[in-house]
Formats: sequence, C-alpha cells, structure tokens
Amino acid sequence: MSWINKLEYLDQQLIIFLNGNNTIFLDYLMWFISKPIFGLPFYILFIYLFFKNYNFKNALLIVLVIGITVGLGDFTAHELIKESIQRYRPSHHLEISSQLNFVNNYKGGQFGFVSNHATNMSIVGIMVFLVLKKYYPKSWIFLLTLVLIISYSRIYLGVHYLSDIIGGWILGSLLSLIGYNAINKIILKK
Repeated sequence: MSWINKLEYLDQQLIIFLNGNNTIFLDYLMWFISKPIFGLPFYILFIYLFFKNYNFKNALLIVLVIGITVGLGDFTAHELIKESIQRYRPSHHLEISSQLNFVNNYKGGQFGFVSNHATNMSIVGIMVFLVLKKYYPKSWIFLLTLVLIISYSRIYLGVHYLSDIIGGWILGSLLSLIGYNAINKIILKK
C-alpha cells in the first residue's frame, strides 16, 4: 500500500469514527455551526473592534481587505482547487458514504478538497488576530477555537475529510499572510 493510499485509508477511518459518534444534540449543533449565520455575531464583533481601535478610514480598509482576501480564498478553494483536483467528498464517495450519518440529508457539493469553510475561517481568524493582536494579545485562543469548531463541524457532518480541512487551513494561512501584508503596507504603513 502506497503512502497516499495509507493517508486516504486513515482519512476514511477517521471520518467514519468522528461522524459515527453522533447524537441528536450534536447533529443540530454542528448543523447550526456550519451555517453562515453562526459566524455573523462574531463578524459584527470583529468589525466593531476594528472601528474601536483604528480610525474610520483604516478600519474600513481593514474590513475591505479581509473581505477581499476571504473572497479570493473562496474562489481559489472552489474554482481553482476543488474543480481541478476533483476529489470526492466523503458524502459522495461510493465506498464510504453508506457508512456515514447525514444531518438533514445534507451532502454538500460533489468535490471537497480543499474545504472552503476551513479556508475562509482560517483567513478570518488569522487576519483578525494579526490586526488586533496589540490590543487583544490573547484573542488567538478565541479565534483558534472558532476556526477549529467550524472546521470540525464539516467533518462531523460527513462532508469533509480531515485532509480537506488541513488543506483549507494551509491555503487560508498563506492568503491571510498576503492580505495582512497588504494591510501593513497600505493601511498601517509598516
């Protein structure tokens, strides 16, 4: 068995285990966490903190750059990577999908590598931390927890492998550093 096949096997066994440890309460919770509405209060809080700690123009530019970076991440994850690699989600994998539990019969799109949720949330988490770290140095704990919970919800729901999530984190990390570099040069003038 090649190392790629071993990784694929581990990915499959992990999702079967994590998805199989479901409860009705967790089904509803993970379903809610996976929805865009879940993040809305946090995004409002982040925007409030930008405007509280930076002048209006800079705060507006920070929001704009983070929004553009998330948009770039979403496009890259879906259009450039998912559609090129075309790795089936576990929910569309013929061999293991029958072993998974699907909340509200949700199976996501056909392809899953890389996870848009993981990409976008890692961009938000990293960029918000980097922009606010001098004001809130321990905010990384909250932001990391938020990224992990949302990412885990995708595995729990049976629509992403762990490697899809890790791929999304890597992509999101790279793009967030590019976005933060733009904030430093354009807005913070560092």
